[in-house]
Amino acid sequence: MLKREGLLLSLANISEEEFREFDPLRAWIEVSLKYLAEVSKDALKLLDIVATKLSDKESVSLDEIRRAASDIKNFDALMETLKRFFLLPYEEPSWIYRRDCPLLLDVYSDLRSRLREMLR
Repeated sequence: MLKREGLLLSLANISEEEFREFDPLRAWIEVSLKYLAEVSKDALKLLDIVATKLSDKESVSLDEIRRAASDIKNFDALMETLKRFFLLPYEEPSWIYRRDCPLLLDVYSDLRSRLREMLR
């Protein structure tokens, strides 16, 4: 964890593990992933493709994502689903930025692993 986050947690007198218990963004991501696993595995597959593409870049074109997800039907509808679930709230019509994907925050690396497990 970054130095300033550690300082904030110590000022609040809680550990990182305690914060995880009531982190609203974590809770939302967990619930969203679980729901989408039941309703639309393709949406999770698309989210994983985006997260993988963005793991070492600051941005990726929507065309690049579309090519990587060529086997996924209803691409636009699934992107809209991820946007509505705030799992990928991109604003630019042709680019997705790393900052737009909350799943890529370091503190959610365990959720990225869980996403990959859900896709097996």
